[in-house]
Amino acid sequence: MVDPDGRDGKVTGSGTKSDPFVIVAVYLYDSSISLEQLAGLNAAIADYNQSGITKVKDSSGNAVYVSFNLSSQFSDNPKEDRITMGFKDINGNPRYFGNIVESEELDDSGRYGYATMMEIGFSEAMIQEGITKGMNASSLYKGVAIHEIGHNLGGEHEDATTVMQSIDETITNSTFDGNNRYSVFSYPSFSKSFVKRIFNKRDLPRKDGSARIWTAN
Repeated sequence: MVDPDGRDGKVTGSGTKSDPFVIVAVYLYDSSISLEQLAGLNAAIADYNQSGITKVKDSSGNAVYVSFNLSSQFSDNPKEDRITMGFKDINGNPRYFGNIVESEELDDSGRYGYATMMEIGFSEAMIQEGITKGMNASSLYKGVAIHEIGHNLGGEHEDATTVMQSIDETITNSTFDGNNRYSVFSYPSFSKSFVKRIFNKRDLPRKDGSARIWTAN
């Protein structure tokens, strides 16, 4: 059996401080990914993992502890290798914690990245346009990866966390010369408030095709 929506993560552990719930996901990439994209992916993964153990209240109001164990992995065939990363959730349903990382050169949707049924990706044409406008390249690649991993683990725009924020440009007048305007850019970033959002959706039916994290049996 193949889960038709691969945007999932696996949850292990018991949720105590000594044995926290661990959100596990692997991001499989091949040689089509650029070095800049891979650096952004790995920087984003590091932010998730280095957030440590987060104390949150579950949907019943109980205090639980949650951490991340995300990783990236090179694969000659990500689609096939993803299927080897299967597990069963607490209801016996097949799930997968392997996800595919892709790059899309041409895109007219105005998006910097995307998450589909079983992959996350970089929209390289839009990213290059952003860099031309003055965006910091490493911050942009990292921000895109943080955001799309967030979708991959169950985050939605309506969550209103920094993980789910858009890439924004603020035009400001110079304090020295009111006629001199400059742009300040903001990028998605990891926040612990995101952990509570996705954790309290775990094991719930998907809404509009959104992702979920699933407790492993």
